[in-house]
Amino acid sequence: MAGALSAFAARRAASKPTQSPGNEQVNAADADEEIRFSPQSKKRRKTQENDGNLDEYLPITLSNDQQMEHGEVSNDGESLPSDSDLELEDSSVSVSRNRSELSSEIWQLSTFVPTKKNILSDTEDQWTVRLHPKDRLALLGYYDIWVRSGAISIFGAIIHASSKLYRVYAPSTHAIPPIRSVPNPYGTGDPPTEVSFFSCGSRLRLLKQISPKFGRIWNGRKGHRGSNRSFVNVSQEQYKTIIANEFKLQTSAEDSNGRSLCLLNLPSNWQTTIARIQSVSSTQHLAVMVCGLKGAGKSTFCRILANALLSKTSMSSSNSTQIIQSVAFMDLDPGQPEYSPSGELSLLSLKDFHLGPPFTHPVPGSGNTVIRSHHFGHLSPKENSEYYHHCVLDLYQKYRKKMASSPLIVNYSSWIQSSGLELLTGLIKDVDLSDMIYMSSTGPEEVVDALQQAVIRRDVPLHQLTSQASQVPTRTAADLRMMSTLSYFHVGSIEAGNIRWNTSPLSDQIPLIARYGGLDSDILAVMVLGDAQNMQFLESMLEGCVVGVVVLEDDAGIPRNNAQVDHWTLRTNIQGRSPHREEAHPSIRHTKSGIPYIRAEQHTIKPLDPARSYSLGQAIIRAIDTQVKAFQLLTPIPREIILQTKQQGRKIVLVRGRLDTPTWAYAERLMLDRHVKFRIENETGEREDNATDEVKEWALRQPWASVVKRGRSGSAKVRRVRRDLRYRSQPETA
Repeated sequence: MAGALSAFAARRAASKPTQSPGNEQVNAADADEEIRFSPQSKKRRKTQENDGNLDEYLPITLSNDQQMEHGEVSNDGESLPSDSDLELEDSSVSVSRNRSELSSEIWQLSTFVPTKKNILSDTEDQWTVRLHPKDRLALLGYYDIWVRSGAISIFGAIIHASSKLYRVYAPSTHAIPPIRSVPNPYGTGDPPTEVSFFSCGSRLRLLKQISPKFGRIWNGRKGHRGSNRSFVNVSQEQYKTIIANEFKLQTSAEDSNGRSLCLLNLPSNWQTTIARIQSVSSTQHLAVMVCGLKGAGKSTFCRILANALLSKTSMSSSNSTQIIQSVAFMDLDPGQPEYSPSGELSLLSLKDFHLGPPFTHPVPGSGNTVIRSHHFGHLSPKENSEYYHHCVLDLYQKYRKKMASSPLIVNYSSWIQSSGLELLTGLIKDVDLSDMIYMSSTGPEEVVDALQQAVIRRDVPLHQLTSQASQVPTRTAADLRMMSTLSYFHVGSIEAGNIRWNTSPLSDQIPLIARYGGLDSDILAVMVLGDAQNMQFLESMLEGCVVGVVVLEDDAGIPRNNAQVDHWTLRTNIQGRSPHREEAHPSIRHTKSGIPYIRAEQHTIKPLDPARSYSLGQAIIRAIDTQVKAFQLLTPIPREIILQTKQQGRKIVLVRGRLDTPTWAYAERLMLDRHVKFRIENETGEREDNATDEVKEWALRQPWASVVKRGRSGSAKVRRVRRDLRYRSQPETA
C-alpha cells in the first residue's frame, strides 16, 4: 500500500460540547486561530517555524492552510472534537476569506424578518414560522422540514402540507437554497404558509472528525441564538456586521464564521425553461439532455429540474389510486456524478426529492433506485470515448426497456470540445431527445454551431441558458469529488429513508473477505484498465486503491484475443465444479501469487462489454492475503448483494481504473486521534509542541506510511501523489 505524506498545517477553533446523551445533534464553535499541526498559543499563531521539519517525514500531502474546530459529542455521549482537522490540500482556492474580502462581497440571503407575529414556536430543537408570499428564508445547516399549511418551494421542489418530513442539507460549500411560500394555485388569496423546522441528528457532520474537508460547513458559532440546533438562520446572528450596525441586513456578512455565503438564485431563463418542461403533458415524450462546460451549473440545473418534475407528479396525484410516475435520471458525468462516487455512469429511478448537494446522497435513498450502473473507471470520457459511448447506449437501452413512460433527464459530461464535441453530437443522433439544453449563452461558437446542426437534424429544440458558476467556491472540484467518495465509503445503512453514516476510520472497520482462489471463489479476475502493465507488480497496483465491483452476466463480456477459440463457457465454474486447465478462460492469467487477471490484447486491456456486465459499486482493497487467496475489501455494498450475485451463478470482476488515490483513507485514524487529543488539551489547558515527533511515530506504526528524509524542510511546495503506476510492457507468461 503506497502513499506519500508530507507538510502538515492546521487551523483550530476552540469550543466545548453541549449535547444530551443519546442525541446525535452536534454543536461546534469556530475560531480563526491558525496553528501548525499541533495546538499553539495565540502568541504563536500564523508562524512558520513549526512547518520546518514536517516535510521530511510523512507520506501524504496535507495543506498549509487548514482549519480546526473542537467540541463534538457523538451519539453515545462520548465527547469528540469537532468541525475540522488536518486538511488534504488539493486546491488553490482558500477555504475561508478574511473580513476585508467579505466587505466587498455581500449577498442578500433572507428577506424574512423574525417577529412575534411570524414566529409561532421557538425552542432548542424546533422552529415554527409563518411565511408570507414575499418572504424568503435561508437556513444554513441540516434539518427536517414539515409543512403544516400551504406549500413551500426549495431546490425546485414544491412541498405541500402533509404529515411527511423532508430532510434538507444546506452546507456552506454550496449556495444556500431559499425557502419561499408558494402562491395559492386556485386564486382564492394567498394565506401565510406555516412550516416547522426540526433540528435533527445526522452522522454526516461527524465525518469532520476524520476529514477536515467536512469542517466549518454547517451551522454557526456556539453562543448565538439558535446555534444549539443543527441549523441556523443567518439573519439571527445578533452582532454588528462589517458593513452596518443593522441586525436585519440578513446578508452573507452575518455568518459568525466569516464564510462567504451566497444564495441559490435561479436565472430567469432557467425558471422559464423549467416551467415549460413542467407543462409538457405526461402523455408526451420527454427526454432532456443537459450539457455545458465545467462549472456551468449542469448538476444544479438537473437536480432542480428533477425535483420540479417530481413535484408535478405529486401534485397531479390527488387521486389515491393514481400511481405516481418516477423520473429517470441518467448520470453521465464520471468526474462529478450526482448519486454515486466518481467513475460511475448510472441510470436511476427517482421517486423522492433530493434536497442537498451530491456528498449528502452518495447512494440513492429510500424510494430511489439504481436501474443499471457501469464502472467507467476514469474522470473524463476522453480517457476512453469509445467505451463511454457503449456504456451510454446500454443505459439508454435499459431506459427504453424499463422506464420508457417516465420523463428522462440526462446529465452529460463537461467534455464537449474537440473530439468530445463529436462524441456529444453522435449521442444526440442515438438518443431520442425532446429538448437539448446548453448551459451557456455566450458560446464557444464552434460548440453552439455543432449543437444547432445536430439538433436540427433530429428536430429537437436547443435552449441556451445562462451559466451559473459558484460565486463562493470554498471547495474545489477535486475537494467535492473527494468528499463524495469519502461519504460513499462511510455509508452505513438507510433508516427511515435517510442515510446513516459510519464515522469510524476505514482502518477500524471489518473488511469484506472475497476469495479469488478455490472451488467457491467470489472473484473471477482482476482487470487493470488502460495500457498494459507489468503484472508482476499487480499487488502493488491494487493495494490501497479504489476498484469497481463489476458483475459479469455472460462469459462473452470478457474481452479476448482474436486468435483464441471463440467457443468457450464458464458453465463448469458457475456450477461450482472444479474446472480443468483447458476450460480456463483464454484471456485470464495468474500471477505467481495466484491472483487471476485479464490479460492485455495488443498492449491494451479492453474493458468488459457493458451489455453483459454492470457495476455494484466501488471498494477499496485494504489488503491481499495470498495465503488464503482472498481480497480484503472495504465497501458499502451490502454483503447480501454479493451473496445474491453468487447464488445467481454470476462472477465478479474487480476493475482498477485511474481514479483519485484515496489518500484521505490512509490518514483517517491519525485525524481522529489528533481530534481527541486537541479536545483534551482544550479542556486541560495544556499544550504540547511535539507535532513533528508525533507524526513521525505515527508514520512508523503504519504499514502504508514510511519515513522519508530528503532535506525538503525549507520547501513549501505541495507534493502530489502519483495517480497511476506505469510500467514498461513485459511479455506475459501463461
